This record gives sequence, structure tokens and C-alpha cells, in this order.
Amino acid sequence: MKTTYHNPRDGRGDKCQPLFTRKFCEFLGMAELASDPRFATNAARLVNRDALTEALSTRFADEDGHELTRRMLAIGLPAGPVLYVDEAMAADHTAHRKMVTELGAYRGLGTPIKLSRTPGARSAPPRFNEHGEAVLRARGFSDAEIAALAREGVLVQKRRG
Repeated sequence: MKTTYHNPRDGRGDKCQPLFTRKFCEFLGMAELASDPRFATNAARLVNRDALTEALSTRFADEDGHELTRRMLAIGLPAGPVLYVDEAMAADHTAHRKMVTELGAYRGLGTPIKLSRTPGARSAPPRFNEHGEAVLRARGFSDAEIAALAREGVLVQKRRG
């Protein structure tokens, strides 16, 4: 089960799999969670997700996500920080995986799947509502219906705010 618990001091979360190993609970100083029947199985953790999230969020509240990840990795617990987009774009791993896509004016994270015949993005993503009317036409809407949707504010053609 991959679970992200946001709320370390720096507003990031950490992911680890499997989440509920005795080693993980001991690492957190919460060994009692590993034997708590509410969290003994994946199904039980899902049923009791709110209680588990509260316990772990409280525990992580004063943690720095990057430092927590380093400490977990140092003892063999799989973990990785949840990065902001600018951090992900600048990360060494991102460069190594050739994850940054630059297409015209667009620069963003590309697909993590790299196949020899389908290497990833071939065009920039559409601009806001670039294909909205064409999609509606393809679904059978008439020009009059599309115009009515635009007048009624249903078809949003420009970003708000």
C-alpha cells in the first residue's frame, strides 16, 4: 500500500512501501501501532484510515520531509520525498531520467515511461480550452448549442481570476 501522509513541518509528505512494517513503527517510536488490530492488515488500515492518518500526521508534524527520508533510507526503509514541481524539475534523478520536456514555450515534467518507439510527449499540452469546442462538436453538439453553453457560462473559454 502506498500512502502519503502530508504534514511534516515543511508541508511535504513521505511515501514508503510497505507502510506498516514493525521496523517502520519502531523507527517512528510508535511500535504499538504495528500490533494494533486496527492497522494489522491492509484492509484494516483502509477501514481505519482516518485514525491512522491522524496518528501519523501528528507524529510527522515536526519533521522535515527530506531529513525524514534520509533517516528512513539509512536504516533500509524505502522512502522518497514528495517534491514541489520546481524541486522535481531540478533534481539529479529527473535529469538522469530525461524527465524534463521542452516543446516550444512549454517546459514541464515528461512521462516517466520511456519506450524505444514511444519516447514520450511529441507536442505541447493544449492551451486552456484550446479544443473545447471541437470536443463538443465531436460529441454531437451543434454550433448553436455550443454558443448557448458559452453564453450561459457552462463552456468556460477564458481562465477566471
